[in-house]
Amino acid sequence: MAFCGKCGARRADGAAFCEECGAQGSAATPPQQDPAPPQDYGTPNYGSNPPQPLAPGGQWVPPGNAPPPGYGPNPSQYAPAQPMNPYWPGPLAEWGPRALGWLIDTAFPVGVYIVLGIFTAVVSNLLHVRVIGIVLGPLAWVAAVGVQVYFAYQIGSTGQSPGMRVVGLKCVDANSGALLGGGKGVVRWLAVFLNGLICYVGWLFPLWDVNKQTLGDKVMADVVCVVPRQGFSLIPPAASPPVANPYG
Repeated sequence: MAFCGKCGARRADGAAFCEECGAQGSAATPPQQDPAPPQDYGTPNYGSNPPQPLAPGGQWVPPGNAPPPGYGPNPSQYAPAQPMNPYWPGPLAEWGPRALGWLIDTAFPVGVYIVLGIFTAVVSNLLHVRVIGIVLGPLAWVAAVGVQVYFAYQIGSTGQSPGMRVVGLKCVDANSGALLGGGKGVVRWLAVFLNGLICYVGWLFPLWDVNKQTLGDKVMADVVCVVPRQGFSLIPPAASPPVANPYG
């Protein structure tokens, strides 16, 4: 369709004159209008559900390679969210920190046994009395075991041993989140020997168990959670007194 270059009226293709104004000449193309500038609607507010980035191929990828909450859109790549009891003092502890806390707790009684053993040998040789070695030797072993029992009592009564305080771990009841109690803490120390019954595989249970429990933890129905770290101390620090309300 052509238009008159003078009046802008439509004219038949190939016509020499405009039917409206009679002007003669070549047809003109209609004037082009500039496109309207885009409207600025401001920054969109997505609230708590912002759009997620897409990887090549359209697959959803969490920002910063963080695991998605719960089961992600691709369960083969992302594990389910770790269960969290509202009564627990923190998230479940991994196997590595637990092993480090155990090594710290074990190093002290082993050191006690070694020191007392050396002392016994030196005294026996100096005094040339074998009875001293026969008497003090078992005492060194009893002292080492006594230290371990004391640490186990601390775990039950306060939730932490010296090594657990350093690493930042706390043992609580798996259901209520309460402390086990001193006596149950000692029983828990005895129950850890169950971890070595099947070629020590019980110690490795936290690597795949959903509640990060060893075999002994499952028997005692306890879990180990992550809490703020503290300095090394053989005796549990005193609890802070409650702050008085200044408003009565």
